[in-house]
Amino acid sequence: MPSLLVVASYKQSLINFRGDMIRAMISAGYEVHVAAPELQEDDITRQSLLAWGAIPHDIPLNRVSKNPLHDISTFLMFWLLLKKLRPDAVLAYTIKPVVYGLWAARLAGVPRRYALISGLGGALGGSPSLIQRLLVFLHRRAFKGLTSVIFQNADDRAFFERHGLLSKASSSIVVSGSGVNLERYPEMPMPGRPMTFLMVARLLKTKGVAEFASAARAFRKRHPEAQFRLVGWHEDQADFVSADDLADWQNSGDLVFVGSLRDVRPEIAGASVVVLPSYYPEGIPRTLLEALSTGRPIITTNTPGCRETVMDGENGYLIPPQSSRALLEACLKISDNFDQLSEMGRISRRLAETRFDVAKVNADILKTLQDGFT
Repeated sequence: MPSLLVVASYKQSLINFRGDMIRAMISAGYEVHVAAPELQEDDITRQSLLAWGAIPHDIPLNRVSKNPLHDISTFLMFWLLLKKLRPDAVLAYTIKPVVYGLWAARLAGVPRRYALISGLGGALGGSPSLIQRLLVFLHRRAFKGLTSVIFQNADDRAFFERHGLLSKASSSIVVSGSGVNLERYPEMPMPGRPMTFLMVARLLKTKGVAEFASAARAFRKRHPEAQFRLVGWHEDQADFVSADDLADWQNSGDLVFVGSLRDVRPEIAGASVVVLPSYYPEGIPRTLLEALSTGRPIITTNTPGCRETVMDGENGYLIPPQSSRALLEACLKISDNFDQLSEMGRISRRLAETRFDVAKVNADILKTLQDGFT
């Protein structure tokens, strides 16, 4: 039985974003190990992984820290874990697992190494900077002799090509995001009035939270019965939304802050439209895939990763990034066409079925893994 180590920087993503992939790997006959920070402290995540047949491992990794000593420690612990497990293959996703995990895997002699690029992130995909140049250099080191790179959108692959990174890998493919489980997120009836706009995201400025709040304030001046609901969680990043701003938006009554949820399905079921005004360098946002599968229209930005989920004017609207005015206009337009929401939702569901079915995405990933063993 070939052994495979999946490396993540966020433990809950192993369940929420990669659970179907991990189960597919186990069903395909792999002995699957998973590594992420603080797994032993999260009994729900750990027990879920064990129930599937995966073997969890802790790895000390702070995904937002810029302390080089922390990163050196992370690299060494990756190397020690790999020397201990001696897996036949490693698949890593998000920046630090890709950079340090795959670099350590090469030095540890792991014969097959795969990078899953689930978005560029703010540091790598943002404006040119010293940090970006450093990350490109580190990726170049990690990609040396890589078996394959799996991208979630074509724009990200083009970025890696422009920076000469794919010449270090033997192959690359583009899959349709992380996919969505069509059974877990079944098509649901469209709720009636009043309109409810839902945003689900990390509470980062680059996710467009302020634009969402601004559009909510302006929209509710015309339609005070409407609701704008925000599901999200804080992270220790430079562009986090401050607690004061969040409190102001709530106190004004224009925004309902729900907080963090393990299961967002009830919120999506109660939403008329799902909104993500992100200008963060996304892969394909999972919240938008869940909205598609549930049969909800989408308003999002015309940016890499986001625009893949919307056929403009058919199942939602694409808007320019960082424009609360454009977001407001899209919200008003979709509200004025309330009788068309159900049809827009049906188009969303068909898009989920034809392009974003997690079974199809995982089949492409498994084929890429298997090709590395032939």
